[in-house]
Amino acid sequence: MVVRVLTEKRGSFEVTAAVFPMGEGLLVSLTGGEAHIGAIGIGEPKEEGGDAGEPQTSEDPPSVVFPGHREDVVAGPMARRLAHALKKKTVVVAGMHWNGINSNDIQNIEILCDILSDKIIGMIQNI
Repeated sequence: MVVRVLTEKRGSFEVTAAVFPMGEGLLVSLTGGEAHIGAIGIGEPKEEGGDAGEPQTSEDPPSVVFPGHREDVVAGPMARRLAHALKKKTVVVAGMHWNGINSNDIQNIEILCDILSDKIIGMIQNI
């Protein structure tokens, strides 16, 4: 198993994705600031033939979040997006903490996670 580490930075925020291919699946550890385990997102590709324009991933359960954490806003969507794009069962474990962040900061962190998703998709498709 080859682990790949990708990092994106925007302003004072830096988010890192450690990507672990696991057979026909994918595990991503998503951290930033003070790393910890805050939420787990799960994505599984469905069989082809769903409604046009809809992601072909399960939405149930989208994520599990530990009490007092909010990383489910990135863990679930990232897991479903990666599962859809890569046709692989995907688990994203996310834990990020910065003191005193506001809603604009959270948007910047979500953008970083979207950029990392794009990079992971490109990287895995080119292996």
